[in-house]
Amino acid sequence: YTSVGKSTFVSEIVYNIMQKTDKRIGCVFFEATIGETIENLLTVHTSQKIANIPQADRDYDAYHKAYLEMTGKDNLHLYNYQGSSSTDKLFNKMRFLIKGKGCEVIIIDPLQAGVSSNENSVIDDFMDRSLKLAKETNASIIIVSHLRKPNHSDAHNVNEYDMKGSGSINQIAYNTILLSRDKMSECSVERNTTKVQLVKCRRTGNTGLAGYLQYNVMSGRLERGE
Repeated sequence: YTSVGKSTFVSEIVYNIMQKTDKRIGCVFFEATIGETIENLLTVHTSQKIANIPQADRDYDAYHKAYLEMTGKDNLHLYNYQGSSSTDKLFNKMRFLIKGKGCEVIIIDPLQAGVSSNENSVIDDFMDRSLKLAKETNASIIIVSHLRKPNHSDAHNVNEYDMKGSGSINQIAYNTILLSRDKMSECSVERNTTKVQLVKCRRTGNTGLAGYLQYNVMSGRLERGE
């Protein structure tokens, strides 16, 4: 779905890898500019929702200092590409990030904006090549996917077969995590709570509810929810 917290979820993952590991991470964000991506990561770093602050009230010297702190390990690589790409071009860039920049983690967000069409054959090819690249290089490839049109009666009524495009997204993936949110709920708590479900885990076979994430509208951070 749109606006269920995917970008915030991904920003938390990227930030966690940057700060708590020595892994290099390569990000290909098709729906966000470099500036928007850095702003999202600085929001996580400072626990202050920068988008809520009027331009005239922003302390850019403090943001620059926070940016230098956040990127001190020099382990973040952002690929600035807007719009859909040919599969060959995208995989050349992914290979460069892994082989040339030493990235051990690659994030593609979202898949549907990164391929030339949502036809099954195109997505099948992308997923097959992703699997081969991961096996060849031992890199982790995280692919963010949209879901099809939501169920209006129950926003949390989702499963792995609702992914937009080919069923190969779930079939080839080692792990599948679903996010859902009732963004039109009259209750502010429910409206800002994302349900997390693990529907596939190839290593252990464990599946089920993985918990809830509460979005803090002031800090822009995800917190443990109920």
